[in-house]
Amino acid sequence: MDDTPNTPTRRRRPHPARRARQVTAATSALAAVLLTGALAAGAATEESAAGSVASTTTTTARKATTTTTTTTTTRYSAVAATPSFSATTRSHGS
Repeated sequence: MDDTPNTPTRRRRPHPARRARQVTAATSALAAVLLTGALAAGAATEESAAGSVASTTTTTARKATTTTTTTTTTRYSAVAATPSFSATTRSHGS
């Protein structure tokens, strides 16, 4: 028979930063999901607002003429550049 005393097996102590890493990972994932949702919601509202149509009706009291002006308003006011006729388009290379 073995007469050595039985020592209880000690439970390993968990790493002190393990819980902090888990909390940080969960917080980071939640923030990414919330930011993605907010950006998607913002883009959807901008698209619906960009295609709005403003309508103005003007009536003159002296004449029996009604003028209706319909203007499409967008958030962006990009205008294509017109080509310059004085620009040289020849290639000087080979």
